[in-house]
Amino acid sequence: MATSGTISQTVFDTRKVLDHAFSRCKLPPQTITSERIALALDALYLLLSDLPNKGVQMWTVDRQILPLYEGMAAISTPAGTIDVLSANLRSLTRLTGTDSSTSTTRQTDFGAGVAAGVATVGLLWSGAAVPFVIERSPDAVTWIAAATQSLSSATAGEWTWVDIDRLVGARYWRARATTGTFALTDVYWGSAPSEIPVAPLSRDSYDSLPNKTFPGRPLQYWLDLQYNAPIMRLWPVPNAASAYQQIVIRRKRYVMDVGTMQMTLEIPQRWFLTVVALLADALGAIMPDQIDPGVKAANATIAQQALTAAIAAGQGGGPLMIGVGIGAYTK
Repeated sequence: MATSGTISQTVFDTRKVLDHAFSRCKLPPQTITSERIALALDALYLLLSDLPNKGVQMWTVDRQILPLYEGMAAISTPAGTIDVLSANLRSLTRLTGTDSSTSTTRQTDFGAGVAAGVATVGLLWSGAAVPFVIERSPDAVTWIAAATQSLSSATAGEWTWVDIDRLVGARYWRARATTGTFALTDVYWGSAPSEIPVAPLSRDSYDSLPNKTFPGRPLQYWLDLQYNAPIMRLWPVPNAASAYQQIVIRRKRYVMDVGTMQMTLEIPQRWFLTVVALLADALGAIMPDQIDPGVKAANATIAQQALTAAIAAGQGGGPLMIGVGIGAYTK
């Protein structure tokens, strides 16, 4: 018997999630009005926003590079951040060559016979940031994309740092604006990144520091959990030597917004059945008079079973490390 020959190519968009959830509620199609669809979309947003309270969804753990600035102890985390799982202070070795520029490019020639191994690139803006691509070339004629930055909220005086995914040396490197023109003060070509852990502090430990403005190399931080995004309060406060350093974090973030009915949700394929079941259960609370009590009870049981199975199956396969400590009550 023939098989499809494809894996994970079926598109299960938001409309299908809603259709299956309504179907589990045994609602006749003619009763599914635009108002109920809007309520279902809101319920879907709420349950996806609540998933982080039920554990770490591994696909929402990503890596972010946060620039440091002299004297700035409070580092805002990107929008959507829930928690910082780990943090490292990174230092780089600067590579230099012969620079040239146009309104849309910043190019460096590292010299004949030199294949510069660029690992990280920093752009210091003198105006609003624009989307750009980092490219490398052996001859300044044929260019190969090495990294892309499509979104950045940086403004004048702020850095944007990007990592090169594939460490391949090349004589010529350039940053090229893909939209608009460059307003740059500096371009930093970095190699040989070195990272050391930055340790978390409890609120009580941070508050007990006698001099919270002491300058130096940041070695610790308190994660100030604000409602919109956490703030990393560093200690010591970054000094002048930190101008070309970064804090590299692994963060836990929210699932992406629901979007339109034609878009797909940012969840793994194995989670679709769970989300459908959770949404069907949520609809029972939204429309209690329209759904049979027996159906509501069955949906609630199925949703809990599906959620338990999905969480248990997605905790990663790394070794378990347990550190015994006292002080969790101070959070």
